[in-house]
Amino acid sequence: MQYNRHKLRNLIYILILTIFVSCSERVELNLENDEKLQIECTLVPGKEITATLSTVSNFADIENIIYPENARIYLLTQIDAPFEFKYDEESKTYKIPVKVHTPRSDWKYEIRAYLKDMPENELNAKTIFYNTTAVKIKDAIWDKTNNKLQLKTQLAFASKLSNPYLKINTFYKEVNENGDLSELVPLNFVENTENPLSFYNNQYTDGIYVNIDRVDYSNFSMVFNYPEVITSKEEISDYIYFFTNAISEPLYRYQVARAKHVNSINGGNSDPVITYTNINNGFGVFGSSVGKLDSIKVK
Repeated sequence: MQYNRHKLRNLIYILILTIFVSCSERVELNLENDEKLQIECTLVPGKEITATLSTVSNFADIENIIYPENARIYLLTQIDAPFEFKYDEESKTYKIPVKVHTPRSDWKYEIRAYLKDMPENELNAKTIFYNTTAVKIKDAIWDKTNNKLQLKTQLAFASKLSNPYLKINTFYKEVNENGDLSELVPLNFVENTENPLSFYNNQYTDGIYVNIDRVDYSNFSMVFNYPEVITSKEEISDYIYFFTNAISEPLYRYQVARAKHVNSINGGNSDPVITYTNINNGFGVFGSSVGKLDSIKVK
C-alpha cells in the first residue's frame, strides 16, 4: 500500500513538472554534474574578440570557477586559416587582437576549444550575424513626479524579422555645477507595456533582452528609473542615449537564462535553474551582436 502511494505521488509530481515545462519557453536542460568546460564569446564587428574559458560542474556553479590557462582556442571562418586566441593573464581571458582579425558581419564563424592535455574533450559551436534592427524612439517623456522616463518605441518597419532578438542599453548624462556632461550612465529598467515575457532585465550584463515577435511593432513602451538623487532636469542632459543590438538566438536564450538565474538568487529563490547552451560538449555560449547608437531629446 505504501509502495502504491509512493508511486502515485511520483506520477503526480511528473505530471505537474510536465505541465510547467510545456508552458515555458523552450530551453536546453542540462542536469549533468560532471565538470565541463564553459566558454563565453560574443563576436562584435570591429571589436577585439575575447573568450572567457572556465571549468564548472553546472550552469549555476558560480562559486567554484577555475580559469584554465592551458587551453587551445581557435576561431574558424569559411575563408581564412584558423585564428588562435592568446591567453591574457591580467584579465584571465583569451583574446584575438584587433590587428590580427576583427569580426565581419558577412562571415560565418566557428569556435573550438580544448585543454592542451585533453584534446579529445573539444567543445565547439557556430554563429552568424544578423542585420541591425532599426528601433525608433518616438518619444522620451520624463515623469517628474515618479522620477521615471518612458520611451515610446516602434520598429522602423512592420514586417516579421528573420531574427527577432534584441539587446537594448539605455543611458543618460549628468550635468555638474560647471555645466559639463558626465560619461554615459545606465538607466535602470523598470517595466514595459507589453507581454512580460517580451523583456528580460539582465543584471548580469546590464542590458534588456527583447523578443520583438512578442510586442506591437508599431507601438511599445519601456519605462526606466532615474536615480533618486536626480530631482530636476537641470541635473541631466537634454538627451538620452540607447544602443540597439541585433543578437543571435543562442546569445538571447543564454542571457535570458542568466537573467532568470541572477534574479532568482537576488530574490532568495533556491529552485533549480533551467539552463541553455549552444556549446557542444560543454557549457556557455558563442554568439554575435551588431549594434548602433542613437539618441533622442527628453520632453
